[in-house]
Amino acid sequence: MNQNGNWDPNDDTNQVENAIVNDLLEGENQTTDEHDTTEDGNKFMVMDFSEALEKANNAQKTTLPIMTKYEKAKIIGLRATQIAKGAIPLVDVKGIKDPFSKAEKELMEKKMPLIIRRVLPDNSYEDWKIDEFMF
Repeated sequence: MNQNGNWDPNDDTNQVENAIVNDLLEGENQTTDEHDTTEDGNKFMVMDFSEALEKANNAQKTTLPIMTKYEKAKIIGLRATQIAKGAIPLVDVKGIKDPFSKAEKELMEKKMPLIIRRVLPDNSYEDWKIDEFMF
């Protein structure tokens, strides 16, 4: 960001983010089906969105299609951060300035481009698309 608060293509942060994205696209940071664990214990996994959608469609689910308040808070916060950093909202947001309100509207219209992964007690998992939830 420059002094006026506008995006600056010469900003070092953007170059670092672009380098990470390029590395991922080139396959230098390949992940396995196992979860990677960060230093603070959070689990994450990078995977192709279309592959995750296919798995989510084909899998038999054992948990209920009801989004918990924790899942809702996590995905609204994550999507609001993406929107605040310049992601294009997938719903009509005329007159809405707050990224959290935009993210909530995307969730209520079931247009959010995220998949929720529920890790089960036996360390298996279920992937749920937003449009599969009842709320």
